[in-house]
Amino acid sequence: MVCNHEVHTVTTEGPWVNGDQFSLRFAMDVTARENGQRMQMDEIGVYTVRDGKVVEERFFY
Repeated sequence: MVCNHEVHTVTTEGPWVNGDQFSLRFAMDVTARENGQRMQMDEIGVYTVRDGKVVEERFFY
């Protein structure tokens, strides 16, 4: 498997639950392999659950 980023750290917070949805916060420190640029990224993932399975995921940056 080829990855586009070298991952230094990833942390998560949550989950925060609301009905059939939950969200997680991801904080990442990565270096892009194509240009060597190191960057910190923060995103929220919102997941919808139906019949015990994740059926939808959305990410907000």
